[in-house]
Amino acid sequence: MSDQGIKERYLYLDYARAFLLLILAFDHSTHAYASTWGRLHFLQDIDRSSFFDFVYMFSNSMVMPGLFFLMGLFTVSSLERNGIVRFFAKRWKSFGWIFVLGILLVGPLLVYPSNVLVEGKSISLLEYMTSYYFEHDLSVSGPFWVLYALFLYAGLGCLCYRFLPPFRWIIQKGGKAIVTHPHVAVLSVILASCLILGVSDFYWGAIYWVKLWWIFSIQGGRFIFLALYFLIGLMLGTNLTAFNENLVQKYARKWPIFGMITLALGGIYMGFSLSAIEEGAYGSEIRQFLREGGMLLEAFPLINEYGMPIIVRTSLHGTFCLFQIISLILVFSHFSRKKSAFWSNWSDYAYLVFIVHELPVLWLQYLLLGADLPVVIKVAINFFVGVLGTWFILRWAMPRRWIAR
Repeated sequence: MSDQGIKERYLYLDYARAFLLLILAFDHSTHAYASTWGRLHFLQDIDRSSFFDFVYMFSNSMVMPGLFFLMGLFTVSSLERNGIVRFFAKRWKSFGWIFVLGILLVGPLLVYPSNVLVEGKSISLLEYMTSYYFEHDLSVSGPFWVLYALFLYAGLGCLCYRFLPPFRWIIQKGGKAIVTHPHVAVLSVILASCLILGVSDFYWGAIYWVKLWWIFSIQGGRFIFLALYFLIGLMLGTNLTAFNENLVQKYARKWPIFGMITLALGGIYMGFSLSAIEEGAYGSEIRQFLREGGMLLEAFPLINEYGMPIIVRTSLHGTFCLFQIISLILVFSHFSRKKSAFWSNWSDYAYLVFIVHELPVLWLQYLLLGADLPVVIKVAINFFVGVLGTWFILRWAMPRRWIAR
């Protein structure tokens, strides 16, 4: 089946991906104004609201696992359709050259407001972009870590599937098992998520990044979790027809049930996580012990003393994330039986908006720092001008027929 044929047949998945990128863009518009989690953003405004902590946690829980799941879902079909050489050529076209140009041209503009202007350094933008950035601040910031991570996971998955028969057998059998026993699969994913997120949090913490090589880093508490969702997608992608007919279409009408479970889990997860910060939900005592050379088996006294809030938070997180993604797919499957003008247009441009929207949003947030405006007005300016404005400009500058899917 051609790329266009797959797009038409699985339109709801294209819309689901577009929704994830829309939620991410909205989160970026609000992140500077989150009371607790604004400190993780490039900029942190004086005026903040706890409401935007919930926005951040809702987005942060599902967006990246969802994107990596969808990447895995179409990896096998793309490999079989294009062959290994064209597979990597297409990934380079989608991610590689944009990553290189983005790091060189967009990266300095993303970090200049926070690293120079807010710090009060006397460095012109031209000087920063041509010398200082490359000597001191060169990094994979903004959307560009996602590009290299997707390329890395897809590339490794492709190579292993193509050249390692045992790996290919496991992936194929895993896909059949999920379709045949979905309830067991859900429980297995929940257990695996709890284990992966819990242990990862002990080792790397929830908010810290791990340097892989040179400028390449990845969020320590999430990279194995993202691999799990990529592998789940890879498994289900070995038989897209069975995934669509025996899982998605079978359960699509039950989206209200999954939606209510998701909302309940989200309230519990986000409420507990934010209310238990002082009780150690994001504690770093175990991480510090392991960073100083301690072994996990030696850390059980510390885990017994400090680990329970972390275990509860990560278990709720893993369960909530799974139901978010299931609900997302079922909702779009149920309501996307016909093309939607909005979602079709947005999905065509969503990737490009994802690449460039953070630039105007960050500069708007910098210009609005300390402005005597309600927070909701600042968020509206960031979203409507920075995100939707980027979309409208792209629509004007690049007609849909120009966009290579």
